[in-house]
Amino acid sequence: MRLVKPGETPTLEPGDALLLIAVDTDAKIASLRIAREGMNSDMRTLRDIEKGRSSQLYVVSPGRYRWNMLSTAFMRFKLSKDDEYAFEVKPGVLNYPGDLIYRSANGFFGRTHISNRGLAAMDWLERQHPGPFLKQRFEYTGHYPDPFPAFYRAALGDKPRADATRPSPPESGALPIPIDTLWKPGQLQAIEMRPAGDLIAEVLAIKKPKLGKEGAKGASADSAVEGAESDRWLWTLNSIDVRKNEAVRLYETERPIARIDWVDDRTLAVSIGTDGQPKALIAVAIVDEPNGRRYEQAFVPRPGVVMRTLPRAPGHLLFATVASWGELLVHRLDLRSKAAVARSEFRTGDRLNKAVDEASWWMADAEGRLRLAYLTRKDGDRVLMHGRDKTFSEVLNLDDDDTHFVPIALSADGERIYGLSDEGREQRDLVEFDPATRSIVRTVYSKPGVDISSIRLDDRGELAAATFYQDGLLASAYFDRDSEQLDRSLRAAFPGKAVTLLQRSRDSQQAIVAVSGSDRPMEVYHYDRPQRRAALVSEMQPWLAERTFAPAHTIKAKSKDGFAIEAYLTLPPAKGDAKRPLIVLAHGGPIGVRDDRFFDPEVQFFASLGYAVLQVNFRGSEGFGTAFRKAGERGYGNAIGDDIDAAIVAALAQYPLDATRMCAAGGSYGGYSAMASAIRWPERFRCAISMFGVSDRALFFTASDSGRSEEVRKEMEKLLGDPNVDMDEMKASSPVYRYADLRVPLLLIHGTEDKRVDYEHTRRIARMLDMAGRPPILIELDGEGHGIDDPQNRRKAWSAVAGFLRQHLGDPLAKAPAAPVAGH
Repeated sequence: MRLVKPGETPTLEPGDALLLIAVDTDAKIASLRIAREGMNSDMRTLRDIEKGRSSQLYVVSPGRYRWNMLSTAFMRFKLSKDDEYAFEVKPGVLNYPGDLIYRSANGFFGRTHISNRGLAAMDWLERQHPGPFLKQRFEYTGHYPDPFPAFYRAALGDKPRADATRPSPPESGALPIPIDTLWKPGQLQAIEMRPAGDLIAEVLAIKKPKLGKEGAKGASADSAVEGAESDRWLWTLNSIDVRKNEAVRLYETERPIARIDWVDDRTLAVSIGTDGQPKALIAVAIVDEPNGRRYEQAFVPRPGVVMRTLPRAPGHLLFATVASWGELLVHRLDLRSKAAVARSEFRTGDRLNKAVDEASWWMADAEGRLRLAYLTRKDGDRVLMHGRDKTFSEVLNLDDDDTHFVPIALSADGERIYGLSDEGREQRDLVEFDPATRSIVRTVYSKPGVDISSIRLDDRGELAAATFYQDGLLASAYFDRDSEQLDRSLRAAFPGKAVTLLQRSRDSQQAIVAVSGSDRPMEVYHYDRPQRRAALVSEMQPWLAERTFAPAHTIKAKSKDGFAIEAYLTLPPAKGDAKRPLIVLAHGGPIGVRDDRFFDPEVQFFASLGYAVLQVNFRGSEGFGTAFRKAGERGYGNAIGDDIDAAIVAALAQYPLDATRMCAAGGSYGGYSAMASAIRWPERFRCAISMFGVSDRALFFTASDSGRSEEVRKEMEKLLGDPNVDMDEMKASSPVYRYADLRVPLLLIHGTEDKRVDYEHTRRIARMLDMAGRPPILIELDGEGHGIDDPQNRRKAWSAVAGFLRQHLGDPLAKAPAAPVAGH
């Protein structure tokens, strides 16, 4: 391998090839080795690679190469055994295998992957090696072909690229609701009722501004601004006495309180720690005395995860810990007293899970006996093993192509597995799986044309209800008459809202209920059944309680091929009989995702500006049955667009909307849909907004975390099409190849660290529109992933959205100019 110096145009001997190596790292790499397979002498080690993106060009021999070894100051990553890091180098072309990306977790750990950033590589090549850039055919050599380099070169011709003048986003103007206020994360993290029904435990996460070193008086004004980088979170555990309507703070911490569990009437188990990690466990004892209530705390001496409580054994639960050598250990934990907690020893010999050593998780029956083990075999397949005591056998291979059963829970007696299946069915049903026969033996609940989304178990571990979407809100079908009657009463008390029975007391006379809707963030009520009275006990976003939000209405439409299409229209108030401008907001996915009628800050932000919002559950969306879901497969282009069109026509016919002022918008697949809709119906839309959207369908296979394994790529081919076979259709329906037809004003918003839809998508569509003389507004969010998490980035993005819409659709909230005075 011979390095080509900047500005050099190498002379290639017959059989030579050019190889462009690009590395993107957020930490210094000590060394990175590339080798040709079977040729140990044909190896190159890159040393001292600094933070950032760096590239080099080499003259090499053709063959199969691979990234071999990456070393930092603390760790070494062996890549040579993973075929995802292998690539072909062809003679006579300039080979680009994708960027090797390294992201450090904490200095000692990190992750690597490959992402196709062909345009960024070509830009570097044009700057550093203009000769090879103009003379050699640039070819991406990853898992799938990439026609964009040739397409771009043809559009560029022999002329050097001229940087376009990027338009600035228009000023947002005054916003009816501050962005930080609307997007502030909900504070209610968990809520549980004591079995006796008189106490409720809740966990709140409250954002607290940090003060300066001088304390409250010396803190700068900026330090108290909500959303500033100095903010900290405080998790609080509170006890609410529903009879006295009094709350007591039991505990507070700057570490997340992950979950709470009533072990019995006098013991609350509190798990503290981040998701995916063993948690610190605190047992809070509630001691009722004649003069009041006393609370005591006992700290479990070892971190772990609560596996399940045991109502039939008060004061006990199953607790999973991880031994120093990595093995999962399950113990029965006694929390009835401080002394009992202190006696917890977690000896390996006392563990309950001796029957299947390799299991990574377990399910137990209501008696606390381990009955179902989850493990990954040596061949990589995930399987379930069922049994009792020391005898277990494999009953289900979750990775088998013939498996169409999703396990959710174990029956109380441990003899059956409840789960979901659509095999041979018109929708996803709640079914019962018999481990003895290894088959589905009973349909527990089915709702024609509607997919069951989950199940609910009661405190005894018995099956209580099936949940599903109905008119965009979650609903439940209860299996006992008492619960069904209670659910009916609650829904009557909160018409038009989603009402979820979270918990009932032991005697079923007290309950806590979640109530939410499109115009109402979630609230939790205590319901006193004998008194038929509901009292508010907690709110998800109390700072929004005094504001009025726009409700969403359900719209029914019919697709061209006969499918029923459900959509939701959020309609803000308007002056007089004025028609509202319309935002057509497409959801992501597109398969297995859906829109609903729950509170959504994006939708309410648009509505607060005076714009109506249409959300369409097009084919492929979750919840509408098997045929509808499968109809979305390979429907990325026109088929889904037809469904959106049908919903738009229905909305315009039924509601006061201004058909001359519409904008297409969305994120991820929704961003693709926005651009595709603007191309397909340029006379319909005045503008389009793509947030981290797909612009190149084939690129999604080579520049996404979705495409990093052969198994997942095969599933993607099934759902989205195969670039090796369907490239012509993919190009015809990709905005980047249809840029000449994308003529409406476009706002692009994208994070530079997006792993799902690489920033390369936005880089490509922006470049083509720049070259066409129609540069889009581009909001680049440094360090942001697939979505927007950073408050400063969120303000930047949504302020730009507000200004963009007001510029192209007008401001529905603007006051009409005063009438001229006579004679002037």
